Amino acid sequence: MAQLVLENVSKLFGSSRVVDGLSLDIPTGSFVALLGPSGCGKTTTLRMIAGFEQLNQGTIHVEGRQLAGPGLHVPPDKRNMSMVFQSYALWPHMNVMDNVGYALKLKGIKAEAYRQQVFQALETVNLTHLAERAPQDLSGGQRQRVALARCLVSHPEVLLLDEPLANLDQHLRASMEETFRAFHRRTGATFIYVTHDQAEAMALADYVAVMNHGRLEQWDTPEQLYQYPQNTWVARFIGQGSIIYVRQKTAERSLTGDNVMQLLSSSLGSSQQAVLIRPEHVRVAATGVELQVLSRVFKGERYKYTGRLPDGQEMDFYHQGRLEIEQNVCVQVQQAWALLD
Repeated sequence: MAQLVLENVSKLFGSSRVVDGLSLDIPTGSFVALLGPSGCGKTTTLRMIAGFEQLNQGTIHVEGRQLAGPGLHVPPDKRNMSMVFQSYALWPHMNVMDNVGYALKLKGIKAEAYRQQVFQALETVNLTHLAERAPQDLSGGQRQRVALARCLVSHPEVLLLDEPLANLDQHLRASMEETFRAFHRRTGATFIYVTHDQAEAMALADYVAVMNHGRLEQWDTPEQLYQYPQNTWVARFIGQGSIIYVRQKTAERSLTGDNVMQLLSSSLGSSQQAVLIRPEHVRVAATGVELQVLSRVFKGERYKYTGRLPDGQEMDFYHQGRLEIEQNVCVQVQQAWALLD
């Protein structure tokens, strides 16, 4: 398995810098998500790791072996990596077995050894019973699992996945997320998973690299990323929450209970400090900061509301009961995070 290191990696298309000075130190056997909006450079980063794109600057190493850098570009087939594409990229004229075993045939593996390795890979994704079926006769989820088995059969050090669930419906996406988790546990390979879906990234990854305009905004565990976003952009992008601006600066990053309420009660109406407040940390109460209800969305187990603060700023919150539009309520904020910018 492999530790993957990207150091000051950049990629230009013409005069456009698509990836800009990206550095990552990815632990061996970890599941890493490259997360960001469309056009942020995450797929280009994946393609540079795979060897499909050459670097304009920086280096890429796996377990101390340099794969890319000034004057060096190891081709994709020499990197011991496998890639799962969004489109699955299965051969339509081959059945499931031959799609999975294609890389083995290129290596000259035949007969019983070929069959044994292919069926071992198919068993990992629970598809041995479909070995003779054509790709066009499979569901989207089954095609995705064939693509995973094809990667597994070559025992890669690094598995690269480019938005692999984008073409699936919500039910299949949930099922495939569990397949990916189980697949990762069984193989122990290093996974690099590109997605623009933060729920996917937070559910699957050990570490998340949040990208924006080709640059790394934050590298952290999902828990740290959600609880301690490093700047306002990450706070707005990750999860749901309200950015409230207050007059009083604070040296504390994590604010709780009375500290939050004191900050909100005494210093609304200016922009000296940005504070992130998640809706799950806001409670309707008998006393507190006053809000006027602006909108209400039924979520099944609760309602999601947006309320207007006295200075005109808006805050999201959850509540079990039904509140009326334009109703005035008081809320207590139990937790918040002061942002660095």
